[in-house]
Amino acid sequence: HPPVYFWLLHVWSLLVGVHLWTGPLLNVLLHVATAVVLWRLARRVLGSALAAWGVTGVWATLPAVVETAGSSRQYSLAALLSVLVASAFLRARDEPTTAAALAALMTWTALGMLTLYTFGLVVAGLGIVCAADLLRAERRRAAVRCLGAIAVGGMVFLAGQPWLREMLARQRDQAEEFTVALMLLRFRLLREGLPGFAVADLPTTAGLALLACAAVLAVLAWRTRPQARPVVLLAVWLPTALAVAFLAAVSPGAAWQARYFSIALPFVAFLPAAAWPALRVLLAGLRPVAAIAIATFVAAAVVNTSAFAAAANAPPAETLDGPSPAVLDNMARGVLLRILWDAPPDLPVFAADQETLLATTDRWLRCAPDLPLPDGRAVADPNELEIDQDAPELARHRVPALNVRQ
Repeated sequence: HPPVYFWLLHVWSLLVGVHLWTGPLLNVLLHVATAVVLWRLARRVLGSALAAWGVTGVWATLPAVVETAGSSRQYSLAALLSVLVASAFLRARDEPTTAAALAALMTWTALGMLTLYTFGLVVAGLGIVCAADLLRAERRRAAVRCLGAIAVGGMVFLAGQPWLREMLARQRDQAEEFTVALMLLRFRLLREGLPGFAVADLPTTAGLALLACAAVLAVLAWRTRPQARPVVLLAVWLPTALAVAFLAAVSPGAAWQARYFSIALPFVAFLPAAAWPALRVLLAGLRPVAAIAIATFVAAAVVNTSAFAAAANAPPAETLDGPSPAVLDNMARGVLLRILWDAPPDLPVFAADQETLLATTDRWLRCAPDLPLPDGRAVADPNELEIDQDAPELARHRVPALNVRQ
C-alpha cells in the first residue's frame, strides 16, 4: 500500500499510544472531517445549506460508510482526500487565476495517490471533465491549468514511490488469472453485496432495484443541475470503474467490499439531493409516495447506525489464558491482535494457516500430546488431522480443545 495513511497512523499512535481503539478513533475523526468538507462542497455545488445537509446525511448513514469508519485502514483517508481534490478542482475550474486552488489541487492529487492506488480513478474522472472543457473556448484555459496541476501532483506521487515498479510486479504476480467462471463468481459477489451499500440486511434481489434507482437519479441530476455535472460524473464513473476492475480480475478478490468503494460514496450521496428538483415535479401529485420514501430513508439510517453501534459495543472476543500452549489456525487480518491482546506474555503460541499447520504437525503436536479429538480419543497419528473444506477454521473441525477460542 502507499505510505501516507501509515505515516499518519504512526504519528497518531505516538500521540495517543497503541490501543485497540487507536486505529478506529483515527478513522472516526477522518470521517468527521470528511463530513465537514463534503457539506461545504455540497453547499458550493447545490447552492443550498439544506441540500448540503441532505448530501452529508445520506453519506454519513450509508452502511458502507459506517462499516469503513470502524476499519483501521487507509480507505477513510482516501474518501476525505477524494472530496478535497474534487473541491479544489471545482474552485480551480471556476477561478482559473487562483493560485491557491491550483496548489491545493496539486497537493490533494499527490496525497490521494500516495494513500490509495485506486485514487487514480478519481484523477482520471477529473481528467475526463478537463477533456470535455477543452472543447469549450471559455473553459479551455482553466482546463489546461487544472491538467497541469494534476500532472505535477502525479509527478510528486511518482517521486514518493521509488518502489512503484516492484509493487506493480508483486501485484501482477498475486492477481488471479481472468476466466469467465471467475468473472461470474465475482459478479455474484457484487450482486449479493450491493444492497448492503444502501440499507443494512436488504435482500439480494434489491440490488437491481438499487442500481435502477441510482441510474434514474443520475440522469435527473445531470439534466437538472448543470453546475453539478462534474460531481454527477464522478458518482457514475467511480463505482462503474471499480466494479469493472473487479470483474476483470484487476483488483483483489475482496474488492467488492464496502471499503474499496470509499472514494466513490461521497459523490454517490449527491444524487438524491441533486435530482430533488426534478423529483419534486415528478412526485407533485404523489406526496404519499414521497413521504414513504423519506420515512424509509430515516428508518434505514436508524437501522444502519444502530447495527454498527451494536457490533461496536459487543463484548470483546475471549482471550487465551495460559499456561497451556495455544494453537491458532486463523491468520486473517486482525485476528491475532484481537485474540492475543490480553493474553499472558509467557503464553506459548503456535500460529499459522491451516495448510502450514497440517504440514508441520510434528512441531505443534509436541506442545500437547494428549490433545483430544471430537470422539474423545487422543491424537495418535498426525494424519488423522484433516481439513474440512466447509469449515473455515481447523480448530472447529479436528482441534476443539487446546485453549483455542475464536
